[in-house]
Amino acid sequence: MYAANGVHVLSEVVSSGDAYLTQLYALKCLGWAISDSSKLSEPALEKLRVSVREATPEELVSLVDVLQHGIHEERDGGAMLCASIATRGPSYALRDVGIVPPLIDMLKGVCALQTMWAAEALGTLSCSTDETRVAIAKEGAIPPLVALLRAGTAEQSQEAARALGNLANAGEPLAEIVDEGAISPLVALVRAGTDEQKQWAAFALGHIAVNEVSRVEIARDGGISPLVALLRTGTDEQKKWAAFALGNISVNIDANCVEIARDGGISPLVALVRDGTDEQKYDAAYALGHIAMNDANRVEIARDGGISPLVALARDGMDEQKQWAAYALGGIAENAVNRIAIARDGGISPLVALVRAGTDEQKQYAAYALGNIAVNNDANRKAIALEGGISLLVALVRAGTDQQKQWAAYALGYIAVSNDANCVEIARDGGISPLVALVRDGTDQQKHWAAYALGNIAENEANRIVIARDGGISPLVALVRAGTDEQKQCAALALGNIAVNNDANRVEIARDGGISPLVTLVRAGTDDQKQWAAFALGFVAVNNDANCVEIARDGGISPLVALVRNGTDGQKLQAVPALGYLASDNAENCLAIRREGAISPLVALLRAGTDIQKQFAAHTLGNLAVNNDDNRTAMVYEAVVAPLLTLLQAGTNGQKEEAAYALGNLAASNEANSTAIVREGALSPLVELVRTGTDAQKEWATYALKCVADNNDKHCVAIAREGGIPPVVALLRTGTADQRKQAAAVVANLACEDGPNRVAIAREGAIPPLAALVQNGTDEQKRCAAYALGNLAIGNEENCVAIVREGVVSPLVALLRAGTEEQKRFAAYTLGNLAADNDENRVIIAREEAISPLVELLRAGTNEQKEEAAYALGNLAFSNEANCAMMVRGGAVRPLVALVRAGDDTQTQWATYALLHIAAINAANREAIAREEGIAPLVALLRTGNPMQKNLAAGALGNLACDNDQNCVAIAREGAISLLVRLERAGIEAQKEYVALALSNLAQNEANGAAIAHQRVSTRNSLRSSRFQM
Repeated sequence: MYAANGVHVLSEVVSSGDAYLTQLYALKCLGWAISDSSKLSEPALEKLRVSVREATPEELVSLVDVLQHGIHEERDGGAMLCASIATRGPSYALRDVGIVPPLIDMLKGVCALQTMWAAEALGTLSCSTDETRVAIAKEGAIPPLVALLRAGTAEQSQEAARALGNLANAGEPLAEIVDEGAISPLVALVRAGTDEQKQWAAFALGHIAVNEVSRVEIARDGGISPLVALLRTGTDEQKKWAAFALGNISVNIDANCVEIARDGGISPLVALVRDGTDEQKYDAAYALGHIAMNDANRVEIARDGGISPLVALARDGMDEQKQWAAYALGGIAENAVNRIAIARDGGISPLVALVRAGTDEQKQYAAYALGNIAVNNDANRKAIALEGGISLLVALVRAGTDQQKQWAAYALGYIAVSNDANCVEIARDGGISPLVALVRDGTDQQKHWAAYALGNIAENEANRIVIARDGGISPLVALVRAGTDEQKQCAALALGNIAVNNDANRVEIARDGGISPLVTLVRAGTDDQKQWAAFALGFVAVNNDANCVEIARDGGISPLVALVRNGTDGQKLQAVPALGYLASDNAENCLAIRREGAISPLVALLRAGTDIQKQFAAHTLGNLAVNNDDNRTAMVYEAVVAPLLTLLQAGTNGQKEEAAYALGNLAASNEANSTAIVREGALSPLVELVRTGTDAQKEWATYALKCVADNNDKHCVAIAREGGIPPVVALLRTGTADQRKQAAAVVANLACEDGPNRVAIAREGAIPPLAALVQNGTDEQKRCAAYALGNLAIGNEENCVAIVREGVVSPLVALLRAGTEEQKRFAAYTLGNLAADNDENRVIIAREEAISPLVELLRAGTNEQKEEAAYALGNLAFSNEANCAMMVRGGAVRPLVALVRAGDDTQTQWATYALLHIAAINAANREAIAREEGIAPLVALLRTGNPMQKNLAAGALGNLACDNDQNCVAIAREGAISLLVRLERAGIEAQKEYVALALSNLAQNEANGAAIAHQRVSTRNSLRSSRFQM
């Protein structure tokens, strides 16, 4: 027909013919021609169809009568006419007039020609509407059509296959077609039929393969291999329908995808996408899209050159070609190498163009493809943003179809991963609000991917605020509580990121009830849910004590510890820091974590975990050790020091930092642990980190040295021997703010007990930067620097002079007046040391008006401040009449006497010391002390004080008695003489000088002299007789 120019001739007959039947028969012939669209297209046939009139009702009734009651020859012609009228349509007219039952009867008849035309007519009728297809099936057409597949002539089985394919399109008849056993004979036709049988059998199998049961049966009956063979060597129509069938057979059944590839189906499909007809390209792209759901197949599609022609289709194809090319590229892009290739072949731009201006389906699949192209590929994320993809995807999330919203959210989620610029752009384009709306009110898949997107977008600090402001927290909490498994997982991740560095969000998550369901996920969720719920709980707990308490109260500690012990690597990675955050500054949680048995698995991670697990385990152990001696002891029992030392020496930068932090906390206020740490050889690597480490390593190594050196002279000497002083002093000069604070603290401890260290520290030039910190540092720097200078001043005249020369007195006095409580304490301490044995410093300190605030500390300070103020005033009073006068005038005597009377041991000691020096200067001061009733508590010290207190009390009383008869009488009246005489005879050597002074001055009063002489005789006799007591 084609060679004889039949299409043109028949078209002329249809459009210009006078005889109605001739037109109909010509139209029927042309209907066969559209099976090759290159000969006649569907639109061209449709134009010819409308040029032929519809059959009248009378003609249709007559036709039914012929089919039912005509003679054999009439029925032959009637069947052919019915098939021709069905080509013209409308099909409902034939259906409604009752044409279907007699056609079905003909299918069962013995006349081969009638059977063939009946099958042809039913096939054509079933091309129309689902209503007609269902009506044909209900009249019983399927069993005889299937029978024709098995036993009909070539023409009959061909038309039966076509009819069954069309009937399957309605959905409802599909089950009956499969149940009647149509698949096996259809496969046989694809394998060994005529060209037309193969074509229509492939067509039928493609329509039958729209559900999973049918797909499985087609594969089981061996249908894949012959369909692949058609792809390779079939006619154009066979290739088209084979590609269509394979596309449907591969939907969501991985075994079928594998078999198609194994039978060599990928290469010919790629060839069709590249060089096939328009319809072949469409169907082949559709098939490749489904086959690409298998990992190995994605690789093979790329290896066979499939990416480039699919990109070309997405760019330049017809609408449906673009749609399925985008879908195929999306599946192929689930492979990391393929993503790169798609971008390299220019695939991103046409996909963005489809999102911008494509059909609904194109937008949906292009969004899906862009999402996969962005997975784990930052270059592609940037390229998508550069092409303008973000605003277009945001528009889909806001106003697209349900599927577009789902895949646009999916794409935005992956585009946002670890790309702050994209996160910012998504927010700037208004993407957060519609994503929050999807989390609240979307479909299940929309909620899932919107939660995922918000989680990644929340990696940006400003976006966390916007998400909360747009009401995102509450619906995310709702998903964690009652969502699907995927929703719970993504919502937990999102809440974790929303909580990072944002305490207001942490509070809101807790207020919206987020903690309890997160704990539930950690306890009983899927593996991924446990991991991300642990992540979320960790960041909800950071720096929020109320949340830490609630997590513990809701039972969160036990399942987190279980994850550390037996979880996956990812779960351990999140549970370990979560426990660390829960332990931070929370003694009850630290206790609970230890009781749950966390220390042993944490130490095990130090030894054998991944690098990041080791780092987090060290940090968590460090937090557990803070101010908790039981935990420190338990850690040392678990042999924690050795693996921490290994990390310190040979770990990653993060491991070294956290190991130093943990060692510092282990050593803090724990002499046994400090000794163990030093014995294991930690000092040398700690000093090396102070010298050459990163900023964080320097800070925490310095902190560790500070803790090891605290109140341990041997350790201080060892640190100096390891060369620790020069790098610590260097940090004072050029370190970060935290490094300077820690360095000042180390210097303070190193200088506390060891005289040579004070010399070495000063020689390294520590005094000027310490003075600068006292003047201009942060609060913590001022505190630590003041303490360090105070220790450097102990017993070292040269250091005292150098410190004062640096102008430190004035800022120290300022701290006395307006510093923090600790600053006041250490300022007093340092001023006291600077005043010791240095007349000039006493003058300078007084001139800077230090005495008044010191007296104020005596009156209203903390216990430690009172102690240090008394000490400082005592040193300032030594041999300095002007200073003593200022103290008396400033009201120092009364609070000093009060401390002697009711202070703790140290306060009593230094208050007595101060009174001793104040009383040594002049009669007015002695009278002032007596007037404030200072004599009685001083005498009481002679009776009940410790040796130092007795010594100082004797000296103070001796000074009070000097040239003051009234005081002599008062001292004697309080019973001091007998106590002093006893100390004279039996006291320690250090007390005897002050005792002698006191007795000498008291003896200036005649009555006292006699009493002293009498008491000495009495005491001597008492001591002599005691030698012989048994």
